[in-house]
Amino acid sequence: MSITNEDEFNEKTLQPILKRVCEDLGTNSAWDVKTELYKFLLYEPGCFFRLHRDTERIPNMFGTLVIQLPSKYTGATLSVRSPLDSSPEFASVFDMSKKSTTQIHYAAFYNDCLHEVTELEKGERCVLVYSLVGAKAKVPPIMKEKVPPIVKVSHQEASVLQSNRHPSDLPPQPANASVAKSIASVVAEWGAMGEPPADVPAPKPEEFMPEGKVE
Repeated sequence: MSITNEDEFNEKTLQPILKRVCEDLGTNSAWDVKTELYKFLLYEPGCFFRLHRDTERIPNMFGTLVIQLPSKYTGATLSVRSPLDSSPEFASVFDMSKKSTTQIHYAAFYNDCLHEVTELEKGERCVLVYSLVGAKAKVPPIMKEKVPPIVKVSHQEASVLQSNRHPSDLPPQPANASVAKSIASVVAEWGAMGEPPADVPAPKPEEFMPEGKVE
């Protein structure tokens, strides 16, 4: 699929939307985010999407951007659930049918988010679906020169560190529910104790350094 006036659409519509999305997702400073057109969807009466998560369709994809073109319809409500709590009562609901014939609507979410679209009852809904692709923003040379190396590691350690990295450098996604609840319980327990202890023992090097010799 291709857009006839793609350059004009990108400049006047897509890029302003992407800028706002990056600000809202918190990826506007440390990440270079680009879009990759995935598909054009035409919803007709009876069309819907069941609850699902988007898979990583292309390398370094971390989210999805949905842009609804001017359409006249009823139904087809988008519902997005946080990975921290996927309960329906905590879902964010987007009814894009309001002023849908005169305005462009959009929504963006991380891959971790469950989402669904209810059945379209009447009319037609036109949607462009983009993959959000992230790469770490380049650091200006003058900043690189001012950042000294923290520590030198052996070849063995470098191999261990490399194997423990995230498979791709992507904007951080929300933690899963178990991690969030674990942190919350620790914070609550600490808060119940009043003031934190005055002397907190420092962790031993072997507790956070991989096996091997530091040169």
